[in-house]
Amino acid sequence: MSYFDEPGAPITVYILENNHLAAQYLLDILSLDMHIDARTISEINYSATNAPCILLMDQVTYLRCSQKLKILYPFARVLLIGQSNFKKQMLQHVPHEIAGFVEYPEIAGNLAAMIRKIWRACSGGATDAAHVISLSSPAYFEFCQKLTKREIAVVELMKRRLSNKEIASILDISEATVKFHVTNIFSKTKISRRRELFSIFQEMGRAEGDRWAS
Repeated sequence: MSYFDEPGAPITVYILENNHLAAQYLLDILSLDMHIDARTISEINYSATNAPCILLMDQVTYLRCSQKLKILYPFARVLLIGQSNFKKQMLQHVPHEIAGFVEYPEIAGNLAAMIRKIWRACSGGATDAAHVISLSSPAYFEFCQKLTKREIAVVELMKRRLSNKEIASILDISEATVKFHVTNIFSKTKISRRRELFSIFQEMGRAEGDRWAS
């Protein structure tokens, strides 16, 4: 049974919006989709969770809070709303951190559909954070084929440029265990250091082109 066949298991979407009217507008749109459970949160009440979810925010919020959000929501997928020129800029710099982008004029018609698309592509309906893998990227899927589920979970956090100590805290394992997994990941993928790993992710993003198109 897939995620969307399970009753009472909606997609969790957190709207990071400090403008009350804008947040309410997004909530009103998403409330029309029975598969989406949307709620608003602000910078003063962020609450950490290891559960898969989608973070919805504008480009300004992302630039201001991205580092903090990587730690608090390690298995979240980020969906941005903003101007079209910002979409291209983000694809060039952090393609592996952004799961989708909806331009302002398209929010009413495309936002809910994009959320459902991201959830299906990135988690395949999985509810276990260790299974969260970017299946929307064939190159990344192939990259992870030789890795264990735990190693994939570590890679997902390494993609967010978290330290071994931060990864250990999120996965509730020792820092030594994280180092063990990182060593195995490097060995299996023939990578020698993290900088090389980040370069590979960026190259994947460029090779895929505009994979945010709805």
